[in-house]
Amino acid sequence: MGKFRLFVENAGQFDEGFARFLRERMMAQYGIELVIYPSGSTDRDKCYSNEMDKIIYENFGAGILADTEQEARVLYRKR
Repeated sequence: MGKFRLFVENAGQFDEGFARFLRERMMAQYGIELVIYPSGSTDRDKCYSNEMDKIIYENFGAGILADTEQEARVLYRKR
C-alpha cells in the first residue's frame, strides 16, 4: 500500500485541539494522513481527493472517518 491522504472540509465541527488529536489518531491507527481544510477553500485537487477517498473506503470501509472521530471524541474527553 502507498500513502493515504483523506481530505476533510472543516465546517466548524473540529476545534484546533481535537483536529490535531484526530489527525494523530488516523495516522497511528490506519496510516492515513488527515488533511482538514477550511470551509470554502479551493486548495485541494478534487480529482486526486475523490480517487483517494475511493481507495481509502475500499481498504478501510466507508465509515472510517466517522468511526474514528466517534472513538477519538470519547478518548479526547477522557484526557
